[in-house]
Amino acid sequence: MAMLFVFGLSLLISPQYVNGDQLHYRATYEVVSSLSFIEGYLQYNLLLSSYEYVHYSLIWVFSRFLDKDVFIAFSNAFLVYFLLINLDKIRVYAPLAIILVLTNFYLFVLYFAAERLKYGMVFFLLSLYYIERVKVFYPFVILSLTAHAQFLIIYAGIAFRNLRNLIWRFFTKGLISKTVFFFFILAFVVVILLNKQIFSKFIAYYDSINIFDLWKMFIFFALSLWYSKKKRLDALFIFIPLIIAAALFGGERVNIFGYFVFMYYALQVNRGVNFGVLATTLYFGVQAYFFVENIVLYGDGFYAG
Repeated sequence: MAMLFVFGLSLLISPQYVNGDQLHYRATYEVVSSLSFIEGYLQYNLLLSSYEYVHYSLIWVFSRFLDKDVFIAFSNAFLVYFLLINLDKIRVYAPLAIILVLTNFYLFVLYFAAERLKYGMVFFLLSLYYIERVKVFYPFVILSLTAHAQFLIIYAGIAFRNLRNLIWRFFTKGLISKTVFFFFILAFVVVILLNKQIFSKFIAYYDSINIFDLWKMFIFFALSLWYSKKKRLDALFIFIPLIIAAALFGGERVNIFGYFVFMYYALQVNRGVNFGVLATTLYFGVQAYFFVENIVLYGDGFYAG
């Protein structure tokens, strides 16, 4: 039911998002639909200044027979499905899970604005769901990273969390964790493939970075420490790369990961029915309302007047 609701909501709202970044995404979707794969990729690089391969491959295929807004609606429905199965896996109270996917500001950003990040999130959620099945987990990690390089931050946090175990095993037994070793090799490959993308993002955002923009990240960090209980050291290690990335690229562009880490821990306390989850759900529900209002009135969810 939630998938159908988001699908319908997307068909209603997405066509009205015509400004901001979507101005470029729409133009790109139209242009690549009539080009060969290589020609389309060159135009994709030119129009979006992006080198991420998964998003391009998807729009190159689907732009040939689907209207962009229909494509986005289906993508959002899949995102909701994979999010819900992960929430069910950690036994989140079902009505709360539905409220989250229908009202959360950060999810609305993924639904309607952060298009490339959306597909990175889809594959990230799949990797998270299959994290115990190594042969399935690794391909989804690769797809997530090549869908959006920013997911290197969250996977770095996961690997960094395991660093203490790696060091301990290495010095006591001479053993290296295969998962962490794989991550560092994969991170090296991704950085080589997407180094232009990463460097251009840093240059683009450097002048606008404000250290005070980190306040949300530190709130999510504090809440994660509170709700992680016996896993506080894990939360600490996950947040170290997040805080460093927020300082380098700007808090507003990385806060979404801090929020999801906080929710991962908080939603496992009393099935998510606790003050931290409820308070942030209310706050980001109000933010989502204003985000949609901006789309309807100005064609841009981030319109600032």
